[in-house]
Amino acid sequence: MVNSRQFHHGYSPDYTECEFICFLLHPLLLCTNEFFEDTYVHPVISNTEHPYQLLSNEIPWQKQTLDLLRRLYQQCDRCGYLLDDAALKAARQGGSPSGVTGPDDVILQIQPLILALWLPLYQNLPKQSGQPVKSNRQLSTVKQMVTFIRAHYKEPLSLDQIADAGNVCKSSCSSLFRKYLSRSPVTYLTQYRLSRALELLLHTDMSITEISYEVGFNSAGYFAETFRKYYQRSPTEYAKMHRQT
Repeated sequence: MVNSRQFHHGYSPDYTECEFICFLLHPLLLCTNEFFEDTYVHPVISNTEHPYQLLSNEIPWQKQTLDLLRRLYQQCDRCGYLLDDAALKAARQGGSPSGVTGPDDVILQIQPLILALWLPLYQNLPKQSGQPVKSNRQLSTVKQMVTFIRAHYKEPLSLDQIADAGNVCKSSCSSLFRKYLSRSPVTYLTQYRLSRALELLLHTDMSITEISYEVGFNSAGYFAETFRKYYQRSPTEYAKMHRQT
Protein backbone atom coordinates (compact mmCIF):
# COMPACT_ATOMS: atom_id res chain seq x y z
CA MET A 1 0.00 0.00 0.00
CA VAL A 2 1.33 3.41 -1.00
CA ASN A 3 0.54 6.50 1.02
CA SER A 4 -0.69 9.81 -0.34
CA ARG A 5 1.56 11.88 -2.66
CA GLN A 6 4.27 9.26 -2.98
CA PHE A 7 6.30 8.66 -6.12
CA HIS A 8 6.06 4.92 -6.81
CA HIS A 9 5.99 2.06 -9.29
CA GLY A 10 5.14 -1.64 -9.05
CA TYR A 11 6.45 -4.93 -10.34
CA SER A 12 6.12 -8.63 -9.64
CA PRO A 13 8.63 -10.32 -7.27
CA ASP A 14 10.45 -11.98 -10.18
CA TYR A 15 10.03 -8.99 -12.57
CA THR A 16 7.78 -10.97 -14.94
CA GLU A 17 4.56 -9.75 -16.55
CA CYS A 18 1.67 -9.58 -14.09
CA GLU A 19 -1.73 -8.02 -13.51
CA PHE A 20 -2.39 -5.43 -10.81
CA ILE A 21 -5.55 -4.85 -8.83
CA CYS A 22 -5.22 -1.14 -8.16
CA PHE A 23 -7.31 0.83 -5.64
CA LEU A 24 -7.20 4.60 -5.48
CA LEU A 25 -8.82 5.29 -2.12
CA HIS A 26 -9.95 8.89 -1.97
CA PRO A 27 -9.97 10.40 1.56
CA LEU A 28 -13.50 11.68 0.94
CA LEU A 29 -14.78 8.13 1.25
CA LEU A 30 -13.52 8.13 4.85
CA CYS A 31 -14.16 11.71 5.96
CA THR A 32 -17.66 11.57 7.37
CA ASN A 33 -17.03 14.75 9.39
CA GLU A 34 -14.17 17.08 10.36
CA PHE A 35 -13.45 15.26 13.64
CA PHE A 36 -13.11 11.93 11.83
CA GLU A 37 -10.87 13.50 9.19
CA ASP A 38 -8.60 15.28 11.70
CA THR A 39 -8.38 12.34 14.11
CA TYR A 40 -8.25 9.23 11.96
CA VAL A 41 -7.53 10.12 8.33
CA HIS A 42 -5.15 13.05 8.15
CA PRO A 43 -2.58 11.59 10.61
CA VAL A 44 -2.18 8.59 8.30
CA ILE A 45 -2.13 10.20 4.85
CA SER A 46 0.16 13.05 5.98
CA ASN A 47 2.67 10.76 7.69
CA THR A 48 5.85 11.40 5.69
CA GLU A 49 7.77 8.86 7.78
CA HIS A 50 5.68 6.00 6.39
CA PRO A 51 5.43 6.35 2.59
CA TYR A 52 4.33 2.75 1.98
CA GLN A 53 3.54 -0.60 3.62
CA LEU A 54 4.38 -3.93 2.01
CA LEU A 55 1.61 -6.28 3.13
CA SER A 56 2.24 -9.91 4.05
CA ASN A 57 -0.15 -12.80 4.69
CA GLU A 58 2.17 -13.90 7.51
CA ILE A 59 1.29 -10.92 9.71
CA PRO A 60 -2.28 -11.08 11.10
CA TRP A 61 -3.30 -7.44 10.71
CA GLN A 62 -1.77 -7.28 7.23
CA LYS A 63 -3.53 -10.49 6.19
CA GLN A 64 -6.75 -8.91 7.44
CA THR A 65 -6.04 -5.88 5.26
CA LEU A 66 -5.34 -8.03 2.19
CA ASP A 67 -8.54 -10.00 2.76
CA LEU A 68 -10.54 -6.77 3.01
CA LEU A 69 -8.96 -5.46 -0.20
CA ARG A 70 -10.05 -8.62 -2.01
CA ARG A 71 -13.58 -8.31 -0.63
CA LEU A 72 -13.69 -4.64 -1.63
CA TYR A 73 -12.57 -5.50 -5.15
CA GLN A 74 -15.17 -8.24 -5.45
CA GLN A 75 -17.92 -5.95 -4.19
CA CYS A 76 -16.94 -3.14 -6.58
CA ASP A 77 -16.74 -5.61 -9.44
CA ARG A 78 -20.22 -6.98 -8.71
CA CYS A 79 -21.68 -3.47 -8.56
CA GLY A 80 -19.89 -2.17 -11.63
CA TYR A 81 -18.63 0.61 -9.37
CA LEU A 82 -16.92 3.72 -10.71
CA LEU A 83 -16.44 7.03 -8.95
CA ASP A 84 -14.83 9.89 -10.86
CA ASP A 85 -13.56 13.31 -9.74
CA ALA A 86 -16.87 15.00 -10.57
CA ALA A 87 -18.71 12.52 -8.36
CA LEU A 88 -16.31 13.12 -5.47
CA LYS A 89 -16.79 16.88 -5.78
CA ALA A 90 -20.57 16.45 -5.84
CA ALA A 91 -20.39 14.22 -2.77
CA ARG A 92 -18.37 16.82 -0.86
CA GLN A 93 -20.89 19.53 -1.74
CA GLY A 94 -23.80 17.33 -0.72
CA GLY A 95 -25.04 16.84 -4.26
CA SER A 96 -25.83 13.74 -6.25
CA PRO A 97 -22.70 11.79 -7.25
CA SER A 98 -23.61 11.47 -10.94
CA GLY A 99 -20.23 9.92 -11.79
CA VAL A 100 -21.19 6.70 -10.03
CA THR A 101 -22.30 3.79 -12.15
CA GLY A 102 -24.03 0.75 -10.71
CA PRO A 103 -26.72 0.45 -8.01
CA ASP A 104 -27.83 3.67 -6.30
CA ASP A 105 -26.69 2.33 -2.92
CA VAL A 106 -23.22 1.26 -4.09
CA ILE A 107 -21.38 3.68 -1.79
CA LEU A 108 -23.36 2.45 1.20
CA GLN A 109 -22.43 -1.10 0.24
CA ILE A 110 -18.69 -0.48 0.16
CA GLN A 111 -18.43 2.12 2.95
CA PRO A 112 -18.30 -0.48 5.78
CA LEU A 113 -15.49 -2.31 3.97
CA ILE A 114 -13.51 0.90 3.54
CA LEU A 115 -13.86 1.74 7.24
CA ALA A 116 -12.90 -1.81 8.20
CA LEU A 117 -9.86 -1.51 5.94
CA TRP A 118 -8.78 1.74 7.58
CA LEU A 119 -8.96 0.42 11.15
CA PRO A 120 -5.91 -1.92 11.06
CA LEU A 121 -3.91 0.71 9.18
CA TYR A 122 -4.65 3.38 11.78
CA GLN A 123 -3.94 0.98 14.65
CA ASN A 124 -0.70 -0.52 13.35
CA LEU A 125 1.11 2.03 11.20
CA PRO A 126 3.73 4.01 13.16
CA LYS A 127 2.70 7.51 14.14
CA GLN A 128 4.55 10.61 13.00
CA SER A 129 7.40 11.31 15.43
CA GLY A 130 7.45 15.05 14.88
CA GLN A 131 11.10 14.94 13.86
CA PRO A 132 12.00 16.48 10.49
CA VAL A 133 12.35 13.88 7.77
CA LYS A 134 15.63 13.94 5.88
CA SER A 135 14.95 14.42 2.20
CA ASN A 136 16.19 11.88 -0.29
CA ARG A 137 18.15 13.88 -2.86
CA GLN A 138 18.47 10.94 -5.20
CA LEU A 139 14.72 10.40 -5.24
CA SER A 140 14.16 14.13 -5.83
CA THR A 141 16.51 13.91 -8.80
CA VAL A 142 14.61 10.95 -10.23
CA LYS A 143 11.34 12.86 -9.80
CA GLN A 144 12.78 15.80 -11.73
CA MET A 145 13.86 13.56 -14.61
CA VAL A 146 10.58 11.64 -14.70
CA THR A 147 8.62 14.91 -14.67
CA PHE A 148 10.76 16.13 -17.58
CA ILE A 149 10.06 12.95 -19.57
CA ARG A 150 6.32 13.20 -18.98
CA ALA A 151 6.29 16.85 -20.02
CA HIS A 152 8.37 16.35 -23.18
CA TYR A 153 7.73 12.75 -24.29
CA LYS A 154 6.20 13.95 -27.56
CA GLU A 155 9.54 15.51 -28.54
CA PRO A 156 12.78 13.78 -29.59
CA LEU A 157 14.60 13.14 -26.29
CA SER A 158 18.16 12.03 -25.65
CA LEU A 159 19.82 10.59 -22.56
CA ASP A 160 21.78 13.85 -22.28
CA GLN A 161 18.57 15.86 -22.03
CA ILE A 162 17.06 13.56 -19.41
CA ALA A 163 20.27 13.68 -17.34
CA ASP A 164 20.40 17.49 -17.64
CA ALA A 165 16.86 17.69 -16.22
CA GLY A 166 18.21 16.13 -13.02
CA ASN A 167 21.54 17.98 -13.09
CA VAL A 168 23.48 14.70 -13.21
CA CYS A 169 25.76 12.97 -15.69
CA LYS A 170 24.47 10.27 -18.06
CA SER A 171 26.01 7.49 -15.98
CA SER A 172 24.35 8.70 -12.77
CA CYS A 173 21.06 9.17 -14.62
CA SER A 174 21.08 5.55 -15.77
CA SER A 175 22.10 4.27 -12.34
CA LEU A 176 19.34 6.20 -10.57
CA PHE A 177 16.67 4.97 -12.96
CA ARG A 178 17.78 1.37 -12.49
CA LYS A 179 17.93 1.78 -8.71
CA TYR A 180 14.49 3.34 -8.26
CA LEU A 181 12.54 2.28 -11.35
CA SER A 182 14.29 -1.00 -12.30
CA ARG A 183 14.77 0.11 -15.91
CA SER A 184 16.91 2.44 -18.00
CA PRO A 185 15.85 6.04 -18.76
CA VAL A 186 15.32 5.15 -22.43
CA THR A 187 13.17 2.13 -21.52
CA TYR A 188 11.11 4.29 -19.14
CA LEU A 189 10.60 6.85 -21.92
CA THR A 190 9.56 4.14 -24.40
CA GLN A 191 7.13 2.54 -21.95
CA TYR A 192 5.60 5.90 -21.09
CA ARG A 193 5.13 6.71 -24.76
CA LEU A 194 3.47 3.34 -25.26
CA SER A 195 1.14 3.92 -22.29
CA ARG A 196 0.02 7.21 -23.83
CA ALA A 197 -0.35 5.49 -27.20
CA LEU A 198 -2.64 2.87 -25.64
CA GLU A 199 -5.01 5.55 -24.41
CA LEU A 200 -5.19 7.12 -27.87
CA LEU A 201 -5.52 3.72 -29.54
CA LEU A 202 -8.49 2.66 -27.42
CA HIS A 203 -10.26 5.97 -26.91
CA THR A 204 -9.80 7.98 -30.12
CA ASP A 205 -10.25 7.48 -33.87
CA MET A 206 -6.67 8.52 -34.64
CA SER A 207 -4.77 6.41 -37.14
CA ILE A 208 -1.71 4.37 -36.18
CA THR A 209 0.52 6.87 -37.97
CA GLU A 210 -1.07 9.83 -36.18
CA ILE A 211 -0.70 8.12 -32.80
CA SER A 212 2.93 7.21 -33.42
CA TYR A 213 3.93 10.83 -34.05
CA GLU A 214 1.66 12.16 -31.32
CA VAL A 215 3.49 10.18 -28.63
CA GLY A 216 7.02 10.83 -29.87
CA PHE A 217 7.93 7.95 -32.20
CA ASN A 218 9.70 9.03 -35.39
CA SER A 219 7.88 6.58 -37.66
CA ALA A 220 4.76 4.42 -37.68
CA GLY A 221 6.87 1.38 -38.54
CA TYR A 222 9.13 1.77 -35.51
CA PHE A 223 6.11 2.42 -33.30
CA ALA A 224 4.39 -0.77 -34.52
CA GLU A 225 7.60 -2.79 -34.04
CA THR A 226 8.09 -1.48 -30.49
CA PHE A 227 4.41 -1.97 -29.65
CA ARG A 228 4.57 -5.61 -30.74
CA LYS A 229 7.71 -6.14 -28.68
CA TYR A 230 5.91 -5.10 -25.48
CA TYR A 231 2.36 -6.31 -26.15
CA GLN A 232 2.97 -9.33 -28.44
CA ARG A 233 0.60 -8.03 -31.11
CA SER A 234 0.31 -5.12 -33.50
CA PRO A 235 -1.48 -1.89 -32.49
CA THR A 236 -4.34 -2.74 -34.84
CA GLU A 237 -4.74 -6.26 -33.42
CA TYR A 238 -4.58 -4.93 -29.85
CA ALA A 239 -7.24 -2.30 -30.49
CA LYS A 240 -9.55 -4.76 -32.22
CA MET A 241 -9.26 -7.31 -29.40
CA HIS A 242 -9.88 -4.83 -26.56
CA ARG A 243 -12.68 -2.93 -28.27
CA GLN A 244 -14.51 -6.22 -28.75
CA THR A 245 -14.19 -7.08 -25.04
